[in-house]
Amino acid sequence: MYYGLVYTTPPALTGHTQEPNNYIAVARIDPTGTTVNWSVAAWTQQTTAPVFSDGKAIYQNGTTVIGRLTGALFGPAMSAPMIDSVGNIYFLAGIELSGPTPTTTTGLLRAVYDSTTFSYKLELVTKVGDVLRGRNSATNYLIRFLEVADSNSVGSGTAFSGNIAPYAFKGQSTTGMQVTDSRTLGGLVVHASILYDVNNDGLYERSVGSGGIPTSPDEDYEVLLYLSSATDINANSIPDDAEVAGTPFCAGDNLDPNVTTDCPCANFGTAGNGCANSVNAAGANLAVSGMANPDSAVLLGTGMPATVSCIYLQGDALTDVVFGDGVRCAGGTLLRLRTKANVGGASSFPDSTDTVSLSVRGGVVPGSGTVRYYQTYYRNSAALFCPPATFNTTNGIVITW
Repeated sequence: MYYGLVYTTPPALTGHTQEPNNYIAVARIDPTGTTVNWSVAAWTQQTTAPVFSDGKAIYQNGTTVIGRLTGALFGPAMSAPMIDSVGNIYFLAGIELSGPTPTTTTGLLRAVYDSTTFSYKLELVTKVGDVLRGRNSATNYLIRFLEVADSNSVGSGTAFSGNIAPYAFKGQSTTGMQVTDSRTLGGLVVHASILYDVNNDGLYERSVGSGGIPTSPDEDYEVLLYLSSATDINANSIPDDAEVAGTPFCAGDNLDPNVTTDCPCANFGTAGNGCANSVNAAGANLAVSGMANPDSAVLLGTGMPATVSCIYLQGDALTDVVFGDGVRCAGGTLLRLRTKANVGGASSFPDSTDTVSLSVRGGVVPGSGTVRYYQTYYRNSAALFCPPATFNTTNGIVITW
């Protein structure tokens, strides 16, 4: 809904479509269809005079106010509402976050339904400026843009009611679920612009467009972001599917400022990978999925020769030395975790054949704060490639247990 309209005679359509104040009205109908009650799930504040409303508060963990909804400089300030399986409402909106210097941006919000009082409490799901970890790419990306309005109306690329699945996650029953349970969301998609930090320098620099840096390797895309149910087993306020056990280090790309040893034949890989090998000029990569506490971490090696053997290695200190055709940074007391046979140049530890977790095999305790360094080295016996060594290494992964 729009409110705070200034009518002309006759009412002008432009006055409606460009009005910056909105609210979401909700009707609740009893099972017989005879009684209808109304509530307001959310409302905005216009950012120019006159001010019609303070804007509804946004909470963190249901208790702490972290900001409020705010109006738009032009056009609507909210997308259409998307309703989940128990009556929670998701929508995109302009928001102002609290702090010494309040910041204004666009966020995806959930209005949590209280059936007893027929009211809603807002919480922030994600927003422009958030950095997330790519589940498939193992690369951080920045949310650059979430669309709500265009120059004169609600944007065609914003969210609409059909962007959400109106049932619980994987179609399960909601009986016994709290309305705050993330499983009440079957899934939703929103249009976003994102920017990958390819060289892992934390800068998120576009190579094209306004303010672009032509030499930046970072990559930006227009995407559909898919959001679904999440768990937080270790109760650290980070959804488990957004949490990864470790971070990359020790890249043989001639870009990593913390690696002082060059690849021995100037066989540098691409950003974030190990030194180039005989079949892959980009170099092999070691990534990690899962969590450190509780331990669900899996080391994932890719980009190696197709069927060679490789060894997953753990160290308890840092080094920086030539190692075969690559550079090894996992040092100290070294432990060979497992030898694996690659399939299509890839393998993992632990995999379905293993009966121990990474922490158990490495002799570390999740939650202890112990730091360990991981790399994979692999056979690469091509006679003419960077002789005389017959093996190479991936980049490294550091995990704080």
